[in-house]
Amino acid sequence: LESACAEARAFSEAESRERMAAARLEVSRSLGEARDEAVRQCLSAVWDYYHRMPARAGYAARLRSWAKKALDELDTPGAVLRARAPDLAILRAAANGRGRWRTDGPREPSIGGFKVAPAPIECSGGVRAETRDGRIVVDYTLEALFERKREDLLHQIHQQLFSAEDESASIDFGAGGRKARAGKGKKSKAKKSKSRK
Repeated sequence: LESACAEARAFSEAESRERMAAARLEVSRSLGEARDEAVRQCLSAVWDYYHRMPARAGYAARLRSWAKKALDELDTPGAVLRARAPDLAILRAAANGRGRWRTDGPREPSIGGFKVAPAPIECSGGVRAETRDGRIVVDYTLEALFERKREDLLHQIHQQLFSAEDESASIDFGAGGRKARAGKGKKSKAKKSKSRK
């Protein structure tokens, strides 16, 4: 009788441990999903704000600055600037018609011989510079700029939402049980802005 009771107790304890392990796993999974969704919603809100940049004051100056940076990075005469339709008009007004920037004061250094494409591209704003044959692209569209900042934004969002929680919150599953903690996201390197088609 004693051995039967011991066997039953051992079986019950093993089954209890399995249930606790399954419960820990389910809680960790649910917690991870909730965190991921919160981060996704925050990132989406940041993009909603970011992609409305063309409607804000100072956008034309920023667009011109991005165009100059893109041309400097491309460093190729005969480059083509591409942008959405309203931005093409801004770029054409800023260029002097001979593939150089208009200057109001001291001469500004820039690559000469660029042209503004006649047809718009589909983007939320910003500019793309390409070689004449389109094989090398330097992308300063809002989408590309946002994507390059994405990992840093994810890290910042995670820090804002969960840093205090990560330091203090854990779930205790009772005597003999381990505590479950949510891990921090990994930070990866941003993508380069130059790409080849």
